[in-house]
Amino acid sequence: MSCYTAKPNKYRIPHNYIVKTTFGSNQSQKIITCSIQYQDKMPEFKIEFIYNDNTEIVISNKSALNAANLYIQQYHELASIDIEQKLSTSKRRKPFEDPGNSMQLKHSKNFGNQLLNLFEQQASQAFNEDDNVSLEGLIFSVELNSKNIELQKQAAVKAMDIGGIARNTYRLLAAIGHDLPREWAVSAMQQQINFQMSKFVPIHIINLKFIIISKAF
Repeated sequence: MSCYTAKPNKYRIPHNYIVKTTFGSNQSQKIITCSIQYQDKMPEFKIEFIYNDNTEIVISNKSALNAANLYIQQYHELASIDIEQKLSTSKRRKPFEDPGNSMQLKHSKNFGNQLLNLFEQQASQAFNEDDNVSLEGLIFSVELNSKNIELQKQAAVKAMDIGGIARNTYRLLAAIGHDLPREWAVSAMQQQINFQMSKFVPIHIINLKFIIISKAF
């Protein structure tokens, strides 16, 4: 069985006939390769395309139209998987040390309530209701890289002191750069450093603006 071009010419399409075509804008241009091969005198329609640097192939023994439909179906499936992966990455929870104390407490309470609900469900299945099983305590910990976190806070305090960066300015920078320690954490580290330094070197805070105004009068 042979395939032919459309009427009126109706030329026979030879074995391993290849056609390349493109679609889309210049920035997102797609290239697909369509070919036809004869296997045991039966036509086999193949479409080859690149998606995320991977070569994808669809084959149909029915018709060129069926191969085109298979291509559209597979392309949509790959695009859907790609979108789901991107959404999953964007929704990934931030490290526990990033939020403030109130948000950390809220997360801990929510997690504790979830564990309590799970315990009650499992207890009702494992024990008799007259046993009055209760959860007496719940302890869990979050593994934090404390050493690196402390070094990051100290580096932020040093950068603020040397560069004369105000707290409000740093707060804006930390909101943009998620890798930076939070402003409240840096402020706490700054107070801790001042407290430690005051043991060795007396630190006095003087309002120079008030002194200058007083001298002016």
